[in-house]
Amino acid sequence: MKVITGRWAEFRLYLCYVAAVFWPGVRVPTFGTPAEFTTNLDSLTDDDLKILIEEGRRMLDHQEMGLERIRSRAVTLLTVGLAETAVVSALAARAFHHDAPAAVTWCLGVVAIVLAIGGAISVLTAQARMGRVDARHLATCTPPLLRATAHEYLQSLGEGEETVRTRLTVLRDAVLTESFAALLLALTWLFAL
Repeated sequence: MKVITGRWAEFRLYLCYVAAVFWPGVRVPTFGTPAEFTTNLDSLTDDDLKILIEEGRRMLDHQEMGLERIRSRAVTLLTVGLAETAVVSALAARAFHHDAPAAVTWCLGVVAIVLAIGGAISVLTAQARMGRVDARHLATCTPPLLRATAHEYLQSLGEGEETVRTRLTVLRDAVLTESFAALLLALTWLFAL
């Protein structure tokens, strides 16, 4: 999993997500490397391992539900962005028949809307890397399988957490960009009066 860190990491990550709309199948980056589970489970009883497996299942289900909630919010954001596109189209003629501030704010608004729509689409369409437990892999593990299953569940949680965390940040940035676009459109409207 590619990780983006350093200066302007959030901005660069957002641009990677927007570019992913035009680059099918690309693996989008995250902000952090999934945490590796390295704790030894040998001291746990079978009942303890069963509890870990059940909690691991619940956490994976929770991650999937969180990703679906983020996607449903992205659909709403996309709808608002498309409505703003109609407003931008209606303002185009007025913006360019007035002075430079109206045209400049209109152009900046168009860029902001394109970036916001790109962010929303990427949240919806980019490949989500979620943790999972592979039963075929478990079949090749040495017994006891209960211990191997518990370890697999605990190991698989980090990837989903990073994916959900990153998608939520991208959605937040898309909302902020969309809000900025709306502000620019309001300014364009005032300049073009």
